[in-house]
Amino acid sequence: MSGKDDPGVGLGVVQEALDGVREDVREIRAAMSKMADAVVRLAVLEERHAVVSSAQDRAFGAISKLSDRVRDLEQAIPEKLEARIRDLEQAQPVQRLTSGWIVAACGFCGGLFVMVVLKKIGVM
Repeated sequence: MSGKDDPGVGLGVVQEALDGVREDVREIRAAMSKMADAVVRLAVLEERHAVVSSAQDRAFGAISKLSDRVRDLEQAIPEKLEARIRDLEQAQPVQRLTSGWIVAACGFCGGLFVMVVLKKIGVM
């Protein structure tokens, strides 16, 4: 009898091959389990990314609206300021003149008061 004709030898080879296939299937199952976990984590990350992206879009929209408001205010303020400064500059010579009159009138009234008091006490 030769080694080829012995049924025990053929079964041993088949058993070894079957054990190798079982080990490969275990490795494939472990790899598939890891892949399933990775897919779940990827789905969670994708959902979080969608939430963050939506929040970011809302924030940029709000910033854009505020930027438009600031631009409108910046355009309105200089016009009003320029008109106000121009009015003040035009009024300044008159204000300076009237201020001089008021100071002179106060000096005159003060001098007049002193003269009246001095006359009342008999110094003059």
